[in-house]
Parts: sequence; structure tokens; C-alpha cells
Amino acid sequence: MENSVLFSDTEEQANDNIESVRDLLFGNRKAEVRVRTVHVDPEPSPEDELQRVETKIDTKLSFIEDLIETSETRIGSIDSRLKSEAATRIKHDEEFRKSLDKTAKSTADRIASLEDRLDNIEREMKSELQSRSDHFADEMASLREEIFGHIDARFASLSDRTTDRFELGDLLIDLGLKIQPANISGWVEPQKK
Repeated sequence: MENSVLFSDTEEQANDNIESVRDLLFGNRKAEVRVRTVHVDPEPSPEDELQRVETKIDTKLSFIEDLIETSETRIGSIDSRLKSEAATRIKHDEEFRKSLDKTAKSTADRIASLEDRLDNIEREMKSELQSRSDHFADEMASLREEIFGHIDARFASLSDRTTDRFELGDLLIDLGLKIQPANISGWVEPQKK
């Protein structure tokens, strides 16, 4: 065992000696190479490249997730606003429909009431016209009978004698006055001589 310890110590010394010789021969050059390699980006290893791609994908995925979340929030608020507006519109439509139905019913009731009033007025006017017509017909019949009675009485009182023209004219005027109704407008009473 001691031999192996000695051998390893000797080997270490030899390695140190070789390093020292290398430093002497290539020391300046080695320092320059180190400085150059520090400034040059080393080519990434596949693991580093995979890690960089995974990080980039994770970043983009989290951006997309945030974007989707924001979009869902916006869509949710737009949806709730649309639902609220639709509910308000439906409420206003129902109120308007009720108001329109109420107005239509009120108008129909008023039209029916007016039709009833017109029917009543028409019946009353027909009844009044009929009663006036009957009254005038009765008056005309009694006036006719009276006139014919006067004419018959005059004819009976007439004798074979001739009547004076002035008397005959007065008789016709009296007859016309008795025939003419008193309520006809525009009637001008003849002036007596």
C-alpha cells in the first residue's frame, strides 16, 4: 500500500511538472486563448437550446393564456351587458305592448260607445221625424177637411148669382193662407188691400 501512495504522489508531481513546463512554453499564448474564448460565445449545447426553446414556449404560452383570460373576461362582460340590454329591451317591449293593448282596448271601447250613441241618435231622429211626419200628415188632413168644408159651405151659400171678381180673389187668398203651414220659412204674407 505504501507503494501505491508513493506512486500516486510521484504521478501527481509529474503532472504538476508537466503543467509547469506547459505554462513556461505556452503561458502567454494560453492566457490569450482564454481571453479570446471568454469573448466568443460558446455554441450552445442541445440541452441549453432545448431549455431556451422551452422557456420561450412557456413565455408565449403564458402570454396566450393571459390573452385568452383577458378575452374571456371581456367576452363575459360584453355577454352580461348584452343580456342586461336584452332583458331591459324585453321589459320595455312588454310595457309598450301592454300600453298599446290598453290604448287599443280604450279606443275600441270609445268606438263602441260612439256607435251606440250614434245608433241612439239615429233612432231618436227617425222617431222624431216619423212623429213630425205623422203630425204634419194629420194637420194636412184636418186642414184639407176644413178647407173642403169651407169650400162646400161657400158653394152651398152661393146661388146662381155671379160673384164679384174681388170677392173671388179674397176667397182664394184666404184659402191659400189656410193651406200654407205657419212654420215654412220664406213665406211672405200677402198685403191686404
